[in-house]
Amino acid sequence: MIIRGKIKAPKRFKKNLTKEVSEKTGINENSINIIITAFLNSIYENLSTGKQVDLKEFGSFIFVERKSRPVMHFKQNKTYIIPDRIVIRFLPGIALQKLTSTLKEFQKNNNAEEVKENE
Repeated sequence: MIIRGKIKAPKRFKKNLTKEVSEKTGINENSINIIITAFLNSIYENLSTGKQVDLKEFGSFIFVERKSRPVMHFKQNKTYIIPDRIVIRFLPGIALQKLTSTLKEFQKNNNAEEVKENE
């Protein structure tokens, strides 16, 4: 479903992923939960020590430096300065970009069909 130009997809939580992987592999959910937790903790630890994480064909977590900039608080009529900072950004890999473009086309086609049905 597209709302205001943005694609709204159903959210998947760790519990849902654990159940899906368990069903596909035949391994019990507790073991899968331990593996997923360890995987996410490993990503977190690497990022917290300043190492970039690259997951082949899925994407990369990289560090980006944001420069300081002024922002205006209109209700108080004041200008504040947001200081320099480093943020983590996710760059999708080629396979994920292809999947995203396919999803966008699928959503556009479904919305066009819904409009025709409503007329």
